[in-house]
Amino acid sequence: ICALEFSPDGEVVLFASKNGQLKVWESAVDFLSPHMLSLKSVALSPNGKMIATIDRDKQYTQIWDTTMSSMAVEPDGHTDKILDVTYSPDGTLLAFTGKDGTLRIWNATTGLQVRCFHYRFQLFRSFAFDPSSEMLLSAVTDSLTLWSTESGELLAQAYVDTYGSIDYAAFSRDGRWVVTNQGRFTV
Repeated sequence: ICALEFSPDGEVVLFASKNGQLKVWESAVDFLSPHMLSLKSVALSPNGKMIATIDRDKQYTQIWDTTMSSMAVEPDGHTDKILDVTYSPDGTLLAFTGKDGTLRIWNATTGLQVRCFHYRFQLFRSFAFDPSSEMLLSAVTDSLTLWSTESGELLAQAYVDTYGSIDYAAFSRDGRWVVTNQGRFTV
């Protein structure tokens, strides 16, 4: 298992594996995805009705309905491998990071790109929407950045003195706090 995601109600669990299987468990019902990609990441929409998958070997992303009967959209735009994906809390946006050094936001319904962020030619290591979906927090090796999802404006940036890189950044549930992981066992 290389990625897993719970639905907001805890009733659905997605498991993605490197051999291309996407296992969806809902109560006592389970099934495999109709595609056989080598999956790297998976995200479940907040309403539990859509699934975004990222292929491990290619720059390939698909968005499916949870019945896996039809593919909704296939976003593009990254020029190198896509690394991670997450839905905004309101379910209207999808954010992707890629090896091309970009953090891109797509409309979750149409698959059309809404924003593309670059920061000092560094790879985005982590990213998270705030609870209102109005801001996107991102982390590169030594910095945190806060972006407006509406305008694309860089709202704030902070350089962090670390003994390692920032590997993870997230908002608290109320959006008032940010937590980061800076190397081994440091929060």
